[in-house]
Amino acid sequence: MCRVRSGETRDEGVSPAWKSSTVTQVAIFDLDGTLAETMNVDVRCFVEAIQAHLGDVELDTEWNSYPYVTDTGVITTLYEQNVGRRPHEHEIASIRADFVTRLTAVAESRPEAFREIPGAGAAVRSLRASDRWAVALATGGFRPSALMKLDLAQVAAHDVPGAFACDDITREGILELAYRRAATHHGVDAFDRVVYLGDAPWDVRTCRALGWPFIGVGGRGDELVAGGASHVLPDLSDLDALLSALDEATVPAA
Repeated sequence: MCRVRSGETRDEGVSPAWKSSTVTQVAIFDLDGTLAETMNVDVRCFVEAIQAHLGDVELDTEWNSYPYVTDTGVITTLYEQNVGRRPHEHEIASIRADFVTRLTAVAESRPEAFREIPGAGAAVRSLRASDRWAVALATGGFRPSALMKLDLAQVAAHDVPGAFACDDITREGILELAYRRAATHHGVDAFDRVVYLGDAPWDVRTCRALGWPFIGVGGRGDELVAGGASHVLPDLSDLDALLSALDEATVPAA
């Protein structure tokens, strides 16, 4: 199911067990371009799924032009522009199912299209074993496609607390829900520090709006720094650099 409206979130799917009450900080990861090198296949299959339902509509795949840079947000905007109304839940569900079917077909024919960002798997394993850092996932993608991509990229983050486009149309809402789910999972009311790791300009803007420290990951470093990021890593292969950035990163400057 994927029932969501702007500003509406759900707190289901959180394990009541927690790892350790000594964990005081949380690192929340984006997915595409941050943990998994799946942006190209994701965009292609997403666009094909939308056009299969809406016809040959024009899509700006830079995504910056959409009010809400999430799968649900993009679909909602395209329905408003081309149909004159918001999509019904069954229409979002149909596009989502088609999207996952297309990803599955690519995975069967070209599994190499789903790769981890260098060091992502080891970084997640190290942080999850830490007594300082909790790990969570917050992505603007749908939950079924996100978990599928993590599995195919062999990044063991599919069972960490997370939030997705099925939970909220806004990135701010998704990040805040991931935080709450991580706190519940670890048995704390709040963390002393939260850091979000992402790869895109909208990730920088979201963290500025929330007042959260941000670490950029990937090849858009200059753009992220220009947007206010204090720390950018080319990938996650240098664990020492990652740990230092987690301690030092600041809220993106305006």
